[in-house]
Amino acid sequence: MEFVKSVASGNDFIILDREQIEVEEDQWPQMVEMLCRPKYGIGADGVLVLYFGVNPDDSSRVRMRIFNSDGSEAEMCGNGSRCAIRYSAEKLGLNEIILETLAGDVIGQYFPDTQRARVRLTRPKDLARGISLDCSFGHMVADYIDTGVPHTIVFVDDIEKIDVPMQGREIRYHSYFNPRGTNVDFVKIFDANNIRIRTYERGVEDETLACGTGSVAAAVLSLLAQGVKEDTRVSVKTQGGEVLGVDVYFDEAGDVSDVFLEGQVYEIFRGYTNIV
Repeated sequence: MEFVKSVASGNDFIILDREQIEVEEDQWPQMVEMLCRPKYGIGADGVLVLYFGVNPDDSSRVRMRIFNSDGSEAEMCGNGSRCAIRYSAEKLGLNEIILETLAGDVIGQYFPDTQRARVRLTRPKDLARGISLDCSFGHMVADYIDTGVPHTIVFVDDIEKIDVPMQGREIRYHSYFNPRGTNVDFVKIFDANNIRIRTYERGVEDETLACGTGSVAAAVLSLLAQGVKEDTRVSVKTQGGEVLGVDVYFDEAGDVSDVFLEGQVYEIFRGYTNIV
């Protein structure tokens, strides 16, 4: 089976063309776990399965299924979408790609000169602010938003001292978010245009170097926390060190109308595996 290993902001993904997969779909969770396992597999945060030719009248439409490293399927992934946009644009020779995901259509562009991919994510929904959470490490007040997948945002003063694996895991499994669970983002606000983020990812079950949908969620809620409701570019510094650009647009009612995520995407290597 042929694969591509791609990385965006420290999130690494194995990209598979559906036509290359001979494994039965009911065995895909086990396949994903084996492929993502460090040392014994290729190693990755997740697997992206791409379906080409889903619409004979529009070659730019590509279906994407997203699997976390534990084999569970996710509705959306911001950095994964950027990797899929690069792969698809190069394969099809197109400038713009439409990804069909469980969360809806994601429109993206790849700029080969700078190796940057820009995607318009689905419109954020289910906003909830001031959520009160009792945890073993203390009382927390958090915000929540769905940017394709669920994200809980906790604003902190000293982000470097946060025990992300411990605190993130407890919030991720908190009864308030049952049964779906949540990703957890700890965010430090510097000003309307600059924030710092650390993320505990559901499905990976640990802190990751970056999270695209989490960066978008953090940007949106940091603007709302500061009372900003005008079109703004937010620079989001991730744990991996890269600064992602998030463009947030508001409608006349002051609600978020569009969100864009932009950053670099690298193809690490291509290969073949018989691990499955």
